[in-house]
Amino acid sequence: MAPRDSLLASRTTVPRELHDFNPKSSCKILDKSRTSNVYISSQNTDDLDDETWRIKLELKKSMDMYHSLCKEATNAKQKETEIYQQMPPEAAEAARAMLEMEKQKSKSAIEAAQKAQLLAELEAHKRRKAELKAEHEASERKKLIITSTQSSIQYRKYTIEDIEIATDYFSNTLKIGEGGYGPVFRGNLDHIFVAIKVLRPDISQGESQFQKEVEVLTCIRHPHMVLLMGACPEYGCLIYEYMENGSLEDRLFRKNNTPVLPWSLRFKICFEIAAALHFLHQTRPQPLVHRDLKPGNILLDRNFVSKISDVGLARLVPPEVADDGAQYHHMTAAAGTFCYIDPEYQQTGILGTKSDIYSLGVILLQVITAKSPMGLTDSPGFEGD
Repeated sequence: MAPRDSLLASRTTVPRELHDFNPKSSCKILDKSRTSNVYISSQNTDDLDDETWRIKLELKKSMDMYHSLCKEATNAKQKETEIYQQMPPEAAEAARAMLEMEKQKSKSAIEAAQKAQLLAELEAHKRRKAELKAEHEASERKKLIITSTQSSIQYRKYTIEDIEIATDYFSNTLKIGEGGYGPVFRGNLDHIFVAIKVLRPDISQGESQFQKEVEVLTCIRHPHMVLLMGACPEYGCLIYEYMENGSLEDRLFRKNNTPVLPWSLRFKICFEIAAALHFLHQTRPQPLVHRDLKPGNILLDRNFVSKISDVGLARLVPPEVADDGAQYHHMTAAAGTFCYIDPEYQQTGILGTKSDIYSLGVILLQVITAKSPMGLTDSPGFEGD
């Protein structure tokens, strides 16, 4: 090996850790770590002994490494001196110049790397700042949309005093029904008959159903959807148009000895409910799934025009559900009434517009047979009226 190459080799073998290693600072760090660890584990003697032993072991390893590095540095320095002594003065001077040049190149490379790192950090900071700004703008837009949506929900608001007067202070003689949401009373508001549904205070999800029903019925209008006349949000009261002929369930089972529904009227009701359901499934930007379609939620006015009610369990689903018959996985317990719930939705939680179609199918069978949903599975035949 040439003297100059030997000199460079000896230079490159000098451990880099020697320049950065400081035994005093290392001891201080270890002492600080030992002090903090002793303080943390002062309540446990065994842990204290283990921690002390570990720190001593680390200190011993650090000191051994330090002595080894010092020895290697001393040997490298001696070897460098010997090489310089063996080299002619001109070669030694050339080696020193080349070594200095390598140092300058290394310094320039380090400075360039530091500059590149700084630029990368600045770029990352700018990118993060832009992302935060975009997130903030998106959040503000979402708040604006929610605010505008809430402000667009407009309905006639009544006080609890108005409701009490209209129902004769919730008299049992004016009570016309009872549902899972609460009792329903007939009342007189603004000189017209209305149906007033009152939220029971013990219903856990009553408030959410109230809000959902208000949102749905104030945003959509259809001749076969029950009309929301107003509400009393403080006490969870909903005011609807009064449907004189009650529910389809009452008429099918001839409550109060009402006459049998003729076939022409039954077919008309089936068509009207299918049209209203199709309307819900075609709403935009997101389709609506009723989730609790049954004869008890289909009301009839004085002219036997049918209308769907009780949309408090309605659920918005992604648009592709209505576009291609896809299904939407809704991560909650199935909602609805037994015998009318889609079995697949009940078992798996997979919700789609076809869940309402299943309920409609059960209703159609009831309209034809005038049997209870449980009785539909008892016999394949049915009795006509």
